[in-house]
Amino acid sequence: MKHVKAFSLKLLIATIAISQIFGTIYGASLGDLIIIIGITTVASYLIGDLIILRFTSNSIASILDFGLSMFLLWILGISFFGGDIPIVRLSAFTAFFIALTEPLIHRILIMYDNPNDKIRPGAELTTELSEEIKPNQENKK
Repeated sequence: MKHVKAFSLKLLIATIAISQIFGTIYGASLGDLIIIIGITTVASYLIGDLIILRFTSNSIASILDFGLSMFLLWILGISFFGGDIPIVRLSAFTAFFIALTEPLIHRILIMYDNPNDKIRPGAELTTELSEEIKPNQENKK
């Protein structure tokens, strides 16, 4: 169930961002938009959310999701629309709006993995502080 909710939210966000930017600015057809949204969402969810998020923190996974989304949108934009529009700028702009919501999706996935933990173990590094066991005793030799 956690994957259905997280994937649905990611699909909704990608649909809004990609259709507004690529559909409005470029005037892409509905069929092209559906293919681009589907490939970008599935690849980003599988690679970014299910693999990268397990080994890194939320912020690192969000940054890598931005790069992955931008790369996918750039490649798909070139293959569908050609080079007559500034695909790199449109891809970066769209990936930025998708990446803004990634921490929310990652929080949902982390919450379902560890319902009792606020922070996933191993994701954040902290220093350990302690006192000496016997501070008043001197070493006698």
